[in-house]
Amino acid sequence: MSALLSIAGLGKTYRDRHGQAVHALRDVDLELARGETLGIVGESGCGKSTLGRCVVRLIEANAGEIRLDGQDVTKLDGPGLLAYRRAVQIVFQDPSAALNPRHTIGEIIGEPLAIHGIGDRASRKAEVARLIERVGLAPEVATRYPHEVSGGQRQRISIARAIALKPRIVVADEAVSALDVSIQAQILTLLTELQREEGIAFLFISHDIGVIRHVSDRVAVMYLGRIVETGSAAELLANPAHPYTKALLAAVPDPARRGKESGPPLKGDLPDPANPPPGCVFQTRCPVVEDRCRVDIPALVTRRTAPSPRLVACHLIAEA
Repeated sequence: MSALLSIAGLGKTYRDRHGQAVHALRDVDLELARGETLGIVGESGCGKSTLGRCVVRLIEANAGEIRLDGQDVTKLDGPGLLAYRRAVQIVFQDPSAALNPRHTIGEIIGEPLAIHGIGDRASRKAEVARLIERVGLAPEVATRYPHEVSGGQRQRISIARAIALKPRIVVADEAVSALDVSIQAQILTLLTELQREEGIAFLFISHDIGVIRHVSDRVAVMYLGRIVETGSAAELLANPAHPYTKALLAAVPDPARRGKESGPPLKGDLPDPANPPPGCVFQTRCPVVEDRCRVDIPALVTRRTAPSPRLVACHLIAEA
């Protein structure tokens, strides 16, 4: 599959209240193909949400490129940025915070159509009714306010708003983590159906490996602002290569992995992003760290992993 979205050398640095640089993203390279789901997984604080917000351009990266169909979108403004935002939408973790409490649900879903000048008032009303039905809600929901419906219904409303403009990419930022397990399953099924019907590509951000396993075609593992491993979901989750990926999976009860190699559980906390360790970002917590890991940053390159080569950033795995 050819890349729909290409990210190269992406970096994002904040300044904390003391003026120190906080490295949220460092030299991130990723590709998202048409119609696929790329899962982004890692601990809280690893930069997943910052990555998603940079892709949507809710925040601006300090370095690198984001390309949609080959066009660098990081410098777009005016009509170009408006067109990009029509093509790339986002669903947030907390729908209560993402939905305007003063607007009815019909107004919320119809707002993107009005902003982009799509149709007249009557056709927009009809499209809102179609979207409400498509995400599994009753027609009368259109006249209600967000506080009058459940959390699962609010997330369906967020999804309806996100797909109103027929986007090519949807960033799902912890889109089911605040929901009960049974509601999670319903929302994941809805997203899968929408992808199949509309051909939407998803950048699916989650700390929950079970969710990532369920929805993803490929997986990228993040640690302290860097990608440390990428590969097909089936292969990476069955045979992790990077010590961090092994540790993440070791912490998840999974009968399917019983008897297979896994790493020791993670110990300690993420280092301070304002004062990251030199060399490999994982070296302060890695159970197999060597001297060179404390000095040299390992490149994310194709390495000899079983059962087939994979992109991994680790000195201890030979390049393919």
